[in-house]
Amino acid sequence: MVFTNVTPNHATDVSIPILASDYSIFDTAPGISQNKNNVRKLILPLPQGLVSLVPGYAVNGGPYVVALGSYDPLALANFTQEFGVPNPFNVIVQKTCKGALETGSALPSVLVTGGLYIRRADSLQAEFGHQISFYNTNRDEQLQHTYSLSDATVFMTVKGGKFNGKKLKLKAFLAQGWAQNQTESNWKAEADIFVMIPWGIDPFQKEEYLLIHIAINVEAGTSDPNCISLEMAYQKLGQAPTAYVNALKDDILSKLESGVSHLEGAIPELIYLYDFSGVNTVAPTNTVPADALRSPLETHSITYTNFDRQVNQYDSGTAFGLPVTPRPPKIGSAGGSACGPTSLNMALNVIELHQDPLLLYRRTVGANGFSFQDALDFLKGIRAFRSGSLIGGILPAAMKVTTIDTGPGESLTPGWAAIDTIALKKQPMVFRCSLPGGGHMILLVGKGHSQNVADLYGNNHSGDYYIFADPAGHYYANPNNAYTTISNLRARGEGANYGGWFAIYPIEDIRANLLRKQEGTNNPSSYQTLCALTIGQPFPGVRAEARGSSSGPAPHRQERFLSTATDVNPVNNPVTILVTDPQGRKTGVKPDGTIVNEIPNSNYIPEFEEEDGEDGVATIIQNGAKTIDLFAVAPGVYQVELTATNTGTYAFEWSQAGEIGTLPGSDFDFQDVDLGAQITYSITIAPNGGPNLQVSRIAGAIQMSWPTSAEGYSLQAADSLISPATWSALSAAVTITNDSNIVRIPLSSKNQFFRLSK
Repeated sequence: MVFTNVTPNHATDVSIPILASDYSIFDTAPGISQNKNNVRKLILPLPQGLVSLVPGYAVNGGPYVVALGSYDPLALANFTQEFGVPNPFNVIVQKTCKGALETGSALPSVLVTGGLYIRRADSLQAEFGHQISFYNTNRDEQLQHTYSLSDATVFMTVKGGKFNGKKLKLKAFLAQGWAQNQTESNWKAEADIFVMIPWGIDPFQKEEYLLIHIAINVEAGTSDPNCISLEMAYQKLGQAPTAYVNALKDDILSKLESGVSHLEGAIPELIYLYDFSGVNTVAPTNTVPADALRSPLETHSITYTNFDRQVNQYDSGTAFGLPVTPRPPKIGSAGGSACGPTSLNMALNVIELHQDPLLLYRRTVGANGFSFQDALDFLKGIRAFRSGSLIGGILPAAMKVTTIDTGPGESLTPGWAAIDTIALKKQPMVFRCSLPGGGHMILLVGKGHSQNVADLYGNNHSGDYYIFADPAGHYYANPNNAYTTISNLRARGEGANYGGWFAIYPIEDIRANLLRKQEGTNNPSSYQTLCALTIGQPFPGVRAEARGSSSGPAPHRQERFLSTATDVNPVNNPVTILVTDPQGRKTGVKPDGTIVNEIPNSNYIPEFEEEDGEDGVATIIQNGAKTIDLFAVAPGVYQVELTATNTGTYAFEWSQAGEIGTLPGSDFDFQDVDLGAQITYSITIAPNGGPNLQVSRIAGAIQMSWPTSAEGYSLQAADSLISPATWSALSAAVTITNDSNIVRIPLSSKNQFFRLSK
């Protein structure tokens, strides 16, 4: 055994598994296997002669593999591996002095420990200090280490999935320290390296980090220093213990800095594939029923048997007996057509209106897949689900449900602006895309930005992303084999631990996957479409809708709609709709049947048969409901003209949604008409004003309040309104109570005027 120099002559790199890639906090702590796909591991060069001291894990002398400890969400994935001299007698010096056999020895070792942990301190830096202090307090008083701390970069090579072979640069914190204690007969030298890598936010919005601790030790000793000196004891090391330890420490640091020592394995999904932070979305756990999750801080008995079925359409199909799909990509799979109802149910969970998955499937999925119109009927209750009767929906009367749907050749820009407005309010939207090639429904829950995403995807990606709950799986983790059950996704070891729940989808990629096929007399043609549904604050703009009706407006009911009505023909709509703006431009259907789209930022939306099936085909219902959406609306008088193409009863509704979620105006009307009749409504759209400033007198003070939803507004004061009035910001403190900004100022004898300014 030769230790002539610690720096050159390294053995085969040792491979230390640090985190099995198919584990997540929803697992049931299975036994650890050495045969996991793409296990994340640390590649660590070590000097010749140091081998694994864990029995049974050396493979032909290296590389060495050690199994992880049990998977506990509190001490998430602990690992340990020790390397040393397999036969200590190889480095023992023996000598007979005065008739006695004396011995001297110098035993080097390297211990690698660590794990994936949840931050408990106020910051990661404070947590790092806590971990270092913990190790130090367990050392001998004579061997307390002094540390230097710095920022660092750890390199990682991705294994498996779309990003196989991608080189990542992970931001890290690094600490290095050393200590020694020398007596006449003993010399201990120690050095260690701590590496903390922020690992992202887990679904419970807990900050996780990966900690790696590399401890280097040499202890030289002699039974009789007068017979065998310490120098003779460590002579086979080729260096004094302190020099050996520090040389190896510096060598490991150098190789970490250069990337020779690096991580490899499945992509760190909490950094690159998922956004569970809740900063840009509702809390992830709000999108599933309360019984689907239990925080890991509450119990060590980890059973989440009700989770997968709530966020994955294939798991839902098996669990709730959903019909099998006749369409690709999963022909014959239970729940293969359940992307729409699964997405919608997650949105309903946010407002605590969870539905039975099978009932929701039957109410919203037809022969060609999910139908937005059927979903609207089920939610709003204005028209009965595929029947002529009018009954209540499942939503409370005050809660709005609105949609966006663009047609061939229409600009998507105003629709994206409306969607981004709602996304920034953390309000989920059922969203249609064309992944992986046909119509597919996913839940858009927010919008974010990360330089990590830009670096990962490259090719002019900005790092801006939408956050989706994709019930089929994480498409961009592996586009060639993305959609299946969550357990199958985990088993692949490609970082898709959570399926598609709160998945990061680059904006540039998702905006390119909006194709829809339009049926015609010849071959279907494809066009880009933007289609979304949201519950709560409406998409900003003006909407006018005409549809068939058999009686008055539907009563709204608080209770859930659990009717078992069978499918019948939709209500016949006897009118077309045409909107004329203050400049005389028109959008909709003229009396002669010509479709026009002259008003900027407007969409004419006819009703589709089984509107957005997973095959991506949409067939217009000639006598179906007809809707016109206007975005970025100019103030003025608008004319809405209805022309009867049949005899019957129509219902007409219009609404205006402000930029801050207000409803400046809405109306509802229904009438009987004869063939050829024309009805005109005049609608005045007022300029978009700011929020109302409420003023009241309370206990010797003036109290002013305005809604917190009015972002960017501040309170200003002036002593006079005589031109030119001088307005200045009010310095009084703003408090928030019940979604209102509140300012109180003492009563004064002088006149003062107040306004909100943006």
